[in-house]
Amino acid sequence: MKLFFLAILICLISCSDSAEQEKHFHPLEGQTMGTSYHIIFEDVKESKISNLQVDSLLEAINQSVSTYIPSSIISRLNEGDTVIVAQENSFETDFFMKNIKIAKKVFDWTNGYFDPTVMPLVNYWGFGYTKRNPVENIDSAHIDSLMSGIGFQKIYPLFSRPIWHLPDETEIDFSAIAKGAAVDEISQFLINKNINNFLVEIGGETYTRGPGRNGEGWVIGINTPVERAASNDIFDKILISEKAIATSGNYRNFYEVNGQKYAHTVNPKTGYFEQRDVISATIVADDCATADALATAMIASGLQFSKDILANLPAEIEGYLLYNNGSDSLLIYQTKGMDQFK
Repeated sequence: MKLFFLAILICLISCSDSAEQEKHFHPLEGQTMGTSYHIIFEDVKESKISNLQVDSLLEAINQSVSTYIPSSIISRLNEGDTVIVAQENSFETDFFMKNIKIAKKVFDWTNGYFDPTVMPLVNYWGFGYTKRNPVENIDSAHIDSLMSGIGFQKIYPLFSRPIWHLPDETEIDFSAIAKGAAVDEISQFLINKNINNFLVEIGGETYTRGPGRNGEGWVIGINTPVERAASNDIFDKILISEKAIATSGNYRNFYEVNGQKYAHTVNPKTGYFEQRDVISATIVADDCATADALATAMIASGLQFSKDILANLPAEIEGYLLYNNGSDSLLIYQTKGMDQFK
C-alpha cells in the first residue's frame, strides 16, 4: 500500500479583480514535497505573510519527514541510525511525533489498512525513494521476506522513548500523511498571524477557514478519476469552511509492464498491489493529516470495508467514494453528512 495522495483541483469561487483587491486577498505558491503548494488568504491586518516564511516552515517539515532528504529524521531512521530526541531540532521531532500519533489513530481505525511501515514494499514496487525500476518479474519470496517488517503496532511504542531506533527490517513511509500534516502546520501558522479567511493546499490536500471570497465558504473540486483527465475535469464540487479535505486514488501514479498496471497503493496485509473497486476516495475532516491517511486507506481496503470504516469514525468525519462494479460507469457512495457540503 504505497500511500500517496492524488491532487484534487481547487476551484476557487470566481470574482472580479476589483472585488479581490477590495478584500485584500493574497496568493502564495511554490514547490515542496515533489509537488506544488497554493495559499490564498484575506489579509485584513496587512500581516505581510511571505513565500520566504512559508518555504522556511516547509523546509523544516521536510527535514523531519521527507524520505528524499538523506539528513531528515525519517531517512536517518530508515537507514538504521539512532535519533536522540534531546539533541534534535525540537520542531522537527515534534512534527515527526504528530505524524506518528495520527498514523497510529488511523491505523487503529482502519484495522491496519493504513500502515506507515509499508516503505520496503513501496520501494520494491518502484514507487519509493530508491528509484527502483518498475517490476517485471515478481519475486514472491522476497515480498514474503519484506512482510516481516510490516506492522505499525510493533514499532509505535518505540517513539515513547527518548532515543529512537527502528528494527533492522523496518522502514517508515509518511507519504500518505505528511502533506496533510504540512497543510495543518501552515494553516496554524496563518491562524497564529490572526488570518482567519484562507485556503492552504499542497498537492491537492487542502484546509480552508473562513467565508472564502463570496462569504459562503471555499469551493473544492474533485477530479474525474480517469487516467488522462485534465486538471479542470471536475466530477463534483464541495463547499467547505474550517474543514480539511483530501482525495486519494490510483488513476494517475502507476506504470504498466506487459499489459499489467501497477499502482502506488500496495495492500499492507498482502504486500501486493491490488486494483480495488474504490477508484477515488475523498475524506472531509477537522484536520488534513487525518483526512489524508483515511483517504488512502479507503483505496487499499476496497468498498465494503471502507463503508465499515466510515460507519465507525467520529461524527465530524465524512467520506465520498467513487467506485465501479465491474463496468465503466462510476458509482457514488457517500456518508449522510456529506450533504451539508453541497
